[in-house]
Amino acid sequence: MSVDSSTIYNKTDVIDSPDILRRIIVIDDNIEIQEDFKKVFESPATKVDDEFDDLESSLFGDADQIGQTQNKFKYEVAYASQGEEGFRKIVEAHEENNPFHLAFVDMRMPPGWDGLETIRHIWNFDENIQIVICTAYSDHSWKEITEELGVSDGLLILKKPFDSIEVAQIASALTQKWYMTSQATVKLEQLESMVIKQTEQLSLLLDEKVDKLDQVSSGQQQLMGDVHGFEGLKIAAVYKPTAEAGGDFYDIIKFSDQSYGFLVADVSGHDLAVSYITGALKALTAIFTGDGQSTIDTTIMFNKALCAFLPEDKYVTMCYAKYDKETRILEVVNAAHPNVLVVPSEGDAYYMTLKGSVMGMYDMVSCENLGIEVNSGDRIYMYTDGIIEGYPDKKGVIGSRAVGMEMFMKHVTRRRNDPVEDVVNSVVVEVEQYNGGAIDDDVIMLGVEF
Repeated sequence: MSVDSSTIYNKTDVIDSPDILRRIIVIDDNIEIQEDFKKVFESPATKVDDEFDDLESSLFGDADQIGQTQNKFKYEVAYASQGEEGFRKIVEAHEENNPFHLAFVDMRMPPGWDGLETIRHIWNFDENIQIVICTAYSDHSWKEITEELGVSDGLLILKKPFDSIEVAQIASALTQKWYMTSQATVKLEQLESMVIKQTEQLSLLLDEKVDKLDQVSSGQQQLMGDVHGFEGLKIAAVYKPTAEAGGDFYDIIKFSDQSYGFLVADVSGHDLAVSYITGALKALTAIFTGDGQSTIDTTIMFNKALCAFLPEDKYVTMCYAKYDKETRILEVVNAAHPNVLVVPSEGDAYYMTLKGSVMGMYDMVSCENLGIEVNSGDRIYMYTDGIIEGYPDKKGVIGSRAVGMEMFMKHVTRRRNDPVEDVVNSVVVEVEQYNGGAIDDDVIMLGVEF
């Protein structure tokens, strides 16, 4: 039973917790406008003096809406009447390790800095803070603003009059964006540390110019996931590099007693440099997989990290699956990798046909995910292209994926009642026999019986 299918481009998590404090600074020389911002972020709806009604209506629309926006999040708001004062408060907040996430900046604030000069100073100091320009005047065109400040996804213009709901929605979206950017930065810093640790053994071997490259192979083998310790599942895996240092990688992750992950990836090339990259993949798996991350979220974070350190001539394909024992849902995502083969306990085998692009070459990755319900006795097989490109066609020519996929499915279906470990091993042996005893590509074969 299909429960979810989508193609998502550059999707990221939204930090949606109401407990996170979101810090905002309003820089505006009009005290009455500052009061109106307070009504949006800090105060329940109250009746204000009649003399302010017209001003509130002109700035925020219907005065009855002021303060009635039910803020889902906790806000801490500071105020400044001049650009220089606001900039000083932003600097002080950083020195106290308590930065602002969003600044609402008025365009006209005589006699000091105007809005553009204020923003220029702020971004020269803190490029991550989100900015909203608030103005009722046509002081500068959008072209002039972008020529002065550059094109940025951290800048919005809010034209007066605007209403409280509009202000609250902008604040919610941009503070969430600030937290997402910060989270990604932290994860990348963690990645750098973990990559160093995971590849330390291989680095030492290379630095010492070790002649016995079988030690490198042993180091890579240790990076692969352990098939044991997954209650209720039968798992088997084979990894065979074409040389001492291979570019294929798999991992099996236990998130909890009810949730598991299965990942197979393939690094382009077969040189010794790929040994470093497989170590990085192990670190990425530890950081970017988990109960709180969807398969697509994980793929996007993988791509961002890989783009940061992969050589220009390298890329990675990946297939990643998450299984929930309670719901019995298996969610699979594919980034240009061979598709998962599903062999139900009853019924015909089929491929989960999902499209996607390679990772590590472009800032954005396209990928599709699909959720299926699995029953007791159902099996999946995840593998690298060395399997399906290792079968011969009718003329004996090796390398046709279409032929390989057909023969691979027939082999697995024919042995569907054999233990999953026997099936995995028999596929690899068969492909080796077709190739004269040695496959010309790295091979991974991972089988899971539910």
